[in-house]
Amino acid sequence: MHRAIVISAMQTEPFDKTLNDLARLMAERLELRPAPFATLAHKAAPRLPRGLRRQVLLLAEAQVMAQHPRLAVTLDIAALARAVRELSAYLRGIDVADRRHGRRLALAGRIAANLIAVFVLVLAVLIWRGFV
Repeated sequence: MHRAIVISAMQTEPFDKTLNDLARLMAERLELRPAPFATLAHKAAPRLPRGLRRQVLLLAEAQVMAQHPRLAVTLDIAALARAVRELSAYLRGIDVADRRHGRRLALAGRIAANLIAVFVLVLAVLIWRGFV
């Protein structure tokens, strides 16, 4: 049988503070605009690995449930604490400068590929028309 752990009103404040710190870290490391945790969780979910995506959405749902006294009783504190630890460890491991550098390289690669495609097309038209 699943044993529910009771969250009192006194315990929701540290939980909200933890989620606010996590929201700040998500905004900083994933380069999102600062917003409440629930909003950031839904915006950041596609940028996270699948396992962490589920956990961040679980935390967003738990934040809402923690505000309701009867629903707060059903929250699994151990799972929430594990989700917070894993998400914060992942976010702290992100190198923002490296991600920016990677995006710049990807953009340069796309531009180069498009230029090559245009050059080949122009060359093919010139050959077809008999100019080359």
